[in-house]
Amino acid sequence: MKATYSNKERSDEFIKIKHRGKINTPDYLVEEILDQGKYLCGNISQKHVIDNSCGDGQFMIHIVDRYCKDFLMHSTDLNQLKEELETYIHAIDIEVKEIETSKERCDKVVQLYGLNEKINWNFLNTDTLKYNKFDNKMDFVIGNPPYVRVHNLNEELDSVKEYLFGNGGMTNLYIVFYEIGLKMLNDTGILTYITPSSFFTSIAGNNMRNYIIDNKLLECLCDLKHFQPFNATTYTTIVTLNKSEKFEKVKYYEFDENTLKPYFVEELNISDYYINNNFYFSKMSKLKLLKNIIYNNNVANVLVKNGYATLADKVFINDFEFESKYIIPIVKASRGKWSKVFYPYDDKANLRANNIPYFQIFILFDKLPYYKKGGKFAKYELITEHNLTKYIKLSEDNPDTFLHTPDKTLLILVNLKEKSLGHIFLTDKDYAEYYSSVIDDIDLMKYSTRIKDTFSNSVILNDYNSFIDKTCHIILGKMK
Repeated sequence: MKATYSNKERSDEFIKIKHRGKINTPDYLVEEILDQGKYLCGNISQKHVIDNSCGDGQFMIHIVDRYCKDFLMHSTDLNQLKEELETYIHAIDIEVKEIETSKERCDKVVQLYGLNEKINWNFLNTDTLKYNKFDNKMDFVIGNPPYVRVHNLNEELDSVKEYLFGNGGMTNLYIVFYEIGLKMLNDTGILTYITPSSFFTSIAGNNMRNYIIDNKLLECLCDLKHFQPFNATTYTTIVTLNKSEKFEKVKYYEFDENTLKPYFVEELNISDYYINNNFYFSKMSKLKLLKNIIYNNNVANVLVKNGYATLADKVFINDFEFESKYIIPIVKASRGKWSKVFYPYDDKANLRANNIPYFQIFILFDKLPYYKKGGKFAKYELITEHNLTKYIKLSEDNPDTFLHTPDKTLLILVNLKEKSLGHIFLTDKDYAEYYSSVIDDIDLMKYSTRIKDTFSNSVILNDYNSFIDKTCHIILGKMK
């Protein structure tokens, strides 16, 4: 076996391989993640590396490419290269098609280096949450783990709760993958992930933060801030955790969206960024100001209502021209500008403490497609009576005692017109484009008959007129 490509030809062909199939993490970010994780030529020979949620192999093709380049710097024995690739390169994914795609893409990479013999890749189709045979064996754990919120987890929820990092708050699957990755590392191993930065301050991230601080694992961090490299609106960060030593300081970078490169900001002590049990990363001057605000006991005229989400800013946030005790001034964090918000709560966050009637309307679809990471169709999810249990339960308590209980709840269960009988949109993009094109069709939606109305008196199903009649009756009763 011998190499058949020049360096230029090999580079051109690798570009083609990178752009076949769905790519979730952009190439430039994969390269930066590998660099930050020290998976560099001269440092990777005969060292174990894994992407434990490899998807279609976006990280794997770059890992394999670097390993081949590093090997061929000191040897031309392609039989030995084959053996090392089979021994030291590992991957896991729960989807069998993704594993097959990863293998095919990596096969094409090694062919660029003249290695045409079949590689027996150690790429496993299994559930990472339940697989522990790689524990304590990896020199590098690298990747972009799945982002799935706890309320979207089904059979995985019990497995998630078995992990330390999965206990606390509304957890996310990516947080558990940090624990899994750390368990896979050997005593000198390095983990580098790109994930949401929500674990910096979330309740769900509390156990993870404590573990990182207690073991002094954080070596390097690059915050992407408002830069959005993915389709979803998610604030992301590249995190490197290193077991080889205890890190009293972290190298802090931010990402330049113009150059698509990280730039160094400052080296921060643990006491600089670990504030009030949370993680905060910025320039030292800003962190000192933040500490003064958090630890200053003086009374201020600004109250921070952390995490207040309207889910409809255009409705609730405005420069209202009239005055009301339920309209308060706020600073919109994303713009740093003052505005006003409709905030119908008392100082204990009781929505109806002032005897204000409270009603809820939920509009739910009876059938929705579920798309895997990468936008590929997986299955249809049909709503069941069990899915509606939480809405019913939240509406059954006595509203005079439990102030968050609505006086009346309307559930509108919608059946969305299909493009044609049994038609399946193979990608989330196709789904969105089609329904955007027919948004004005008069017959686009109708009431669903999938669920029978067996609810209590507090919940009304698919009867808007009855809901209006009863809410008016309740309001008039409150006015007497």
